[in-house]
Amino acid sequence: MGKRLQKITLSDEERQAAIDAAKDALLPTRAPTRRPRIPYTEDIADQILELMVEGHDMVRACHELDIARSTVYRWMDENPDFKARCARAREALADYDAFRIAEISVNATAESAQADRVKLAALQWLAAKRAPKVYGDKIEIDAQVEVSRGPSEHLLEFLKLGERMSRPSSSD
Repeated sequence: MGKRLQKITLSDEERQAAIDAAKDALLPTRAPTRRPRIPYTEDIADQILELMVEGHDMVRACHELDIARSTVYRWMDENPDFKARCARAREALADYDAFRIAEISVNATAESAQADRVKLAALQWLAAKRAPKVYGDKIEIDAQVEVSRGPSEHLLEFLKLGERMSRPSSSD
């Protein structure tokens, strides 16, 4: 037979201390991550945009500069020029993704083919999302539209129906 567990009697205070210790061990404690509010400056904006052009996304650029993303998004809301520059930096980031795609495909080997295929698919998706006009799927629409009746004819029918419905019925 298995070992028998010994029953331990704890006071309420000891039990609460054990519960608190278990919570502390299991649940990571996080220090407040609230950063001081940083005012917009061209210098910081240029640093963010430079990092993006060099291949860092907005999340990584903010992390590198220790700036909250919410601060940068607030700056975009308050400053349309900065927002436009961020959009251009995202397009440049898509160009960097295309460069990385070319690099990976040139350096691919038989051993790395499967992993490279996954990387290529992810980078292609990112490039398409960051600059859809340049790297997105091209959609061609080939449609033939046949008009048998003009819109005015439909409108007249609708108006006639409305008149008939608004007249009192003869059964009343």
